[in-house]
Amino acid sequence: MDRKLVDPSKIKYYTDASWTGTLVYRDVFPADKLSEIDPNNVAFEGLVMFCGKGKHIVSYPVSRGTMINVAAIISDKQKIGTPFEGRWVSEVSREEVEKAFQDFEPAARNLLKCFEIPSRWALHVINELPLSACDRVALIGDACHAMEPHLGAGAGQAMEDAFVLGRLLAHPLTTLSNVSTALKAYQDVRLPFAQFVARESERNGYLMSLDAHGYCDADRGNGEPLDFLKGKILRRGGLGRRG
Repeated sequence: MDRKLVDPSKIKYYTDASWTGTLVYRDVFPADKLSEIDPNNVAFEGLVMFCGKGKHIVSYPVSRGTMINVAAIISDKQKIGTPFEGRWVSEVSREEVEKAFQDFEPAARNLLKCFEIPSRWALHVINELPLSACDRVALIGDACHAMEPHLGAGAGQAMEDAFVLGRLLAHPLTTLSNVSTALKAYQDVRLPFAQFVARESERNGYLMSLDAHGYCDADRGNGEPLDFLKGKILRRGGLGRRG
């Protein structure tokens, strides 16, 4: 291994997952449960985001509209890279979730009232690696670029890894003697782009939590108009009309 690329003193930094300072509360519940308490809730219309400072909620119907999937996210930049105490994934009470978002609008709070068995995920990622292939060994997917979910692109990046790697290994010119060259080509094509997607996903998360550098009040004093931020979030998320 080239020590110019991999600093031996950083092996633990590269191999250990790093906490993002983000907690995600998740649950899936019957749509009828929400209909009983809030029949006109915007969540029935499709994908919807509720954005607040340091927090946001993403919701959308699944199973042909019979179930509602919800992720309620809290981010704290001060905790990035710090150790997370406790289990990374655990069941929590509905009261814990409701308390964390008690200052959100009624439609959002009603979603959380429907939680049945909420789970809390301490979101961890892989720090950017200097390489993803060495000799005849290659890493793909979350093993080399585990990312935050704010672009919904993590699984897609793993599939692109597999596609490129598969095409290179199956190419008629690839032999056992030059397989390391094929893996290096895979690395050069895929790693920079996957890491770019990971950075953009992180940025999107902060944008949805109204905490992105250059767009939110902490950076510009008087703050950006909410309509501007809404448009930015919708464009980056590839969304149409949303509540």
